[in-house]
Amino acid sequence: MPLRNTPPRPRVVTIALWGVFFFGVWHLGQAIAIGRQLRLFLQFDGGLDPRWRLAAAVVWVLFSGWVIVLLWYKRPLIRLLLPLLILSNTLYNLTLLLLFAQQPVAVRLTWLLIGAVLVTLFSLWVLHKYFKGE
Repeated sequence: MPLRNTPPRPRVVTIALWGVFFFGVWHLGQAIAIGRQLRLFLQFDGGLDPRWRLAAAVVWVLFSGWVIVLLWYKRPLIRLLLPLLILSNTLYNLTLLLLFAQQPVAVRLTWLLIGAVLVTLFSLWVLHKYFKGE
């Protein structure tokens, strides 16, 4: 006898859930690395204050945790938040590249933009499929 009455979560939703989890783990690692080397980063003038990058990494961790909880409990707000998470992180990273990169970044930005659009479309498809029965 199954322990729960709800139908099993579709595989694509599980993939999206793991993707958001790894996104949060990536930014948690980034926050830990920046936090441990903050004094070293403050000695150099690299343009953007590393405390802003640390704060941004912590915000991404908290936001991804919130998205995981909403996706786990199948809250309707997730239909807006997951694509917003992907697009806002893409915009943040592209802005950092445009403002602080030393070499030409046009090709890299094109591939990042294509990847972000594909991931966003995948998340929209997953969420549409997940909420289709309601």
